[in-house]
Amino acid sequence: MKREESVDRSLDEIALDIQWNLRKLSAALDRYYGHEPQREIGGYTEPASKANFDPAQPRDDQGQWTRAGGKSGMHIDRAVDHLNDNALPASNEDCAIYVRQAIQAGGVQLKRPFPEFAKDYGPYLEKHNFEKLTPTPSPMYKPQKGDIAVFQAPPDQDPPMGHIQMYNGEQWVSDFKQPKRTDGLWPGRSYRKFKPPYEVYRP
Repeated sequence: MKREESVDRSLDEIALDIQWNLRKLSAALDRYYGHEPQREIGGYTEPASKANFDPAQPRDDQGQWTRAGGKSGMHIDRAVDHLNDNALPASNEDCAIYVRQAIQAGGVQLKRPFPEFAKDYGPYLEKHNFEKLTPTPSPMYKPQKGDIAVFQAPPDQDPPMGHIQMYNGEQWVSDFKQPKRTDGLWPGRSYRKFKPPYEVYRP
């Protein structure tokens, strides 16, 4: 009888340990994903509120949380990974296709018809809940991962297609990875020379 009681107590202790660790893990996940202020409860840290914790936050194929943008809902990391993986050594003037496909890889359902030229993507992105940032002069603007810049065409471009690019956290990428430089916002020599108008959109 004493042996059975000893086993029962041991199982109870194991169950309590499991519950304790699950509570600590839950609190840690809420702190990490919920971004809420903390308070001490019963010897472990628990979020004061779970208002910002979203159990429906998307996960990748391995079940890991993915980082989604704001109103657009774009999965920034997925979009950037797609763009990085498919970037060419040099431009083939298909920037709009590459950036559009990256946005779609990020989970945004873009509606047809797609804009014909890259320069026309600004209003189209706004219709899909991307936030237009203003003002966006180069000296003041600090890009964030997932930002999309839409350029009007420089005067020497024929046809006047303009350009579109996405920031991958380190450099701007379109159909190619643009050089890292102090004026790396500009996609090429003509854009650096004429500095045509551009707008930046955030997911």
